[in-house]
Amino acid sequence: MTIESQARPETPLWLREGLTTYLSAPDAAKAAKVDVATLEKRLHSVKTEAEMRTAYRDSAAAVADAVQQNGLAKVLSWVSSGQ
Repeated sequence: MTIESQARPETPLWLREGLTTYLSAPDAAKAAKVDVATLEKRLHSVKTEAEMRTAYRDSAAAVADAVQQNGLAKVLSWVSSGQ
């Protein structure tokens, strides 16, 4: 399954990008509580490569946290539901 092929237009960018990063190396992502509303805004306004890398790292951390709390299947279902 590719994330973008399953995503709805309203699926948040932090979730799409975070899942892509998380699934590429699940053991490398460190779970952390992240304010996803702020993260979403950051992702839409990155100006430098450093900002992009930080935002992607934070997206993966938010996804890792969500997976710990809800399980991978549930988090994957959020993609197609647009949560």
